[in-house]
Amino acid sequence: MADLGGDGAPRVVGEGNLYFLTPAEGTWGDAAERRTDGIYLKLGLWVGTDSAPDVDVREADGPGVGRVDQSPTADGLPGFLPTGVHVPTAGCWRVTASLGDDVAAIHVLFE
Repeated sequence: MADLGGDGAPRVVGEGNLYFLTPAEGTWGDAAERRTDGIYLKLGLWVGTDSAPDVDVREADGPGVGRVDQSPTADGLPGFLPTGVHVPTAGCWRVTASLGDDVAAIHVLFE
């Protein structure tokens, strides 16, 4: 984990122009919502270029595939890109964002 700019800056996971913001408290899975069609989590993704990254969601130990909705803010990119992750079942899932040579990857335990 790294800081995105010094004291008081958000803690992040990633490299180069691509970072997931870590939760202020608890884990990513703690913020997930159960829905009728699976489980949903909104992630903060910081992008340092004017191009949106590709985001892949896969079950860590199985064949499951999730999906992603990106909701750019009015400020556009570069900047923060709210990203919704949808998974069909509980378990450990790997969320990987890629943009050129930059990669940000996290594992999320959905219960």
